[in-house]
Amino acid sequence: MSSINAANGPLSGLLSNILTGAPSNSAIVPHARMAHLTFGLKDTDTTETGWIRIDEDSVLGGSGNADARFIFEADSAAWRELAEGMPINRLVRQGKMVIAGDARHCVQNWLLVFEIFNTVRKAR
Repeated sequence: MSSINAANGPLSGLLSNILTGAPSNSAIVPHARMAHLTFGLKDTDTTETGWIRIDEDSVLGGSGNADARFIFEADSAAWRELAEGMPINRLVRQGKMVIAGDARHCVQNWLLVFEIFNTVRKAR
């Protein structure tokens, strides 16, 4: 299901938790029908990057760059907050996380993006 490699930053741990928990998150299914979405993640402190791809009923991810229309960028502290259960919308609103690239595409797919990150909170 995932092509993520183990690394030691908060971003890689978050990716691993998302990819493990996403298949059991029933709230993703209604938003993922006919979805073909890839978005990136970047830790601005460590320059670690990752990606998440939703392709109908599958959620994949990995480390490194992917062809993504938008990227969530934040420092290590914000990625840690997200991994500890802080909602992504609050981190974006507080300016701790920014959306680089096509923000409009992100907003159009926000319910799906939110549920992907909400997987971490549901698993806690």
